[in-house]
Amino acid sequence: GIFQMRAEGLISVENPSEFFVADRGDISSGSTLFPYVTGSRPIVLEVQAITPKTAFSMPKRLSLGYDMSRLFILIAVLEKVLGKPFFDRDIYVNVTGGMKIADPAIDLAVAGSILSSYKDVNIGKDTALFGEIGLTGEIRKVVNMESRLKECERLGIKRILCPRGIEKIPEVEIIPLKTIRDLYEHVIDKHNT
Repeated sequence: GIFQMRAEGLISVENPSEFFVADRGDISSGSTLFPYVTGSRPIVLEVQAITPKTAFSMPKRLSLGYDMSRLFILIAVLEKVLGKPFFDRDIYVNVTGGMKIADPAIDLAVAGSILSSYKDVNIGKDTALFGEIGLTGEIRKVVNMESRLKECERLGIKRILCPRGIEKIPEVEIIPLKTIRDLYEHVIDKHNT
């Protein structure tokens, strides 16, 4: 369960997804939504990234809520597959709400946040991303895909970028991705045309 400390004591949070994304409002670049499954309960979280130019010869990498080793690997994959240099950029990643996520399904949301910030493109507040990213840039299926989709649908999310092999849902645009190159084309190139 998720609880909130109030004056009257510890109170259960009835709808964690709405609680974690309530302060999102009008988002800017570098923000994505990620449907996280903890136990059997899906929760939609916000993943944020900023990628400012660095003033140092060694760029900073910092992550709160996302594994640092995975962040280094993910940056290397983005550089290799997309040919985008990050050597002149600091990269900061944050999973809001203080959650620490070990689920590899968050990779796609982190990559989307980084690319969104890097290119200063707003992905949209009604878009969620999930999927594991392999070392060659492929986007792999993850566990509990259906429950992730249902939670996104329940919250009114209109577009989901995810691994291939997912059945269509009425009222939700499912965008199946094979590689992070597909992610780049759908997120960045689509907004720059």
